Amino acid sequence: MPDARAVLGAVASGKAQVGLVYTTEVRTAENVQVVLSIPDAEQPKIIYASAIPADSRRPRMAAEFLRYVYSPWGITAFRRHGFTLPEGPPE
Repeated sequence: MPDARAVLGAVASGKAQVGLVYTTEVRTAENVQVVLSIPDAEQPKIIYASAIPADSRRPRMAAEFLRYVYSPWGITAFRRHGFTLPEGPPE
């Protein structure tokens, strides 16, 4: 399968009996049941990086977006959808 959403779609449609996907993907699905959750301590730490390319045409807009992502509102939004963020923007 090409990605987690394809796996989830196969399970939801009955084409697959079981699949392994991220918790954040399952939250958007209907017709699926979580049968196993891997404990946090046993999961790999997944890190998504944020950066502004050196040749960005809109570096101020990009910086403003990252400030929002790491603001209390942005952190709350990400956490509501199952993600965690460090407290504050990367240095």
